[in-house]
Amino acid sequence: MSDDSTPPRDYPAEKRRALFTLIAATFTFGIIAGAPNDASPVKPVAALIQLFATFALIVRWCRIDADQRQFVLWPRFTFFTVAFPGPVVMVPLYLLKSRGTAGLTSCFYFLAISTLVVALNLVAMFVGSRLGELR
Repeated sequence: MSDDSTPPRDYPAEKRRALFTLIAATFTFGIIAGAPNDASPVKPVAALIQLFATFALIVRWCRIDADQRQFVLWPRFTFFTVAFPGPVVMVPLYLLKSRGTAGLTSCFYFLAISTLVVALNLVAMFVGSRLGELR
């Protein structure tokens, strides 16, 4: 008798973790981007790290969601999400293909979360600029 008692994956918790990590990374890198020290080589490196972290977390969320729905992502999904046309096209396309017409609601949520991430980045940049002035 084999003891195959691995607990089932908690897909919603994994997806929330990916989104919260995206929000935390956005805020952290936004503060770095808003810091007024323009001569520092940290800012361009931080911007590049933020870009790749954002793409990686978006792809991670899509993969978790695809596993949950038992949907097979098409070949080169990750490549096209990171490269042209990017997540702006690939994520809504994935949502529509994996959910059918219910994907329209999911696309609205994706747009709302994307807007939140951009707004959070702007707020964090403002906070970073103010923190830089306190020195």
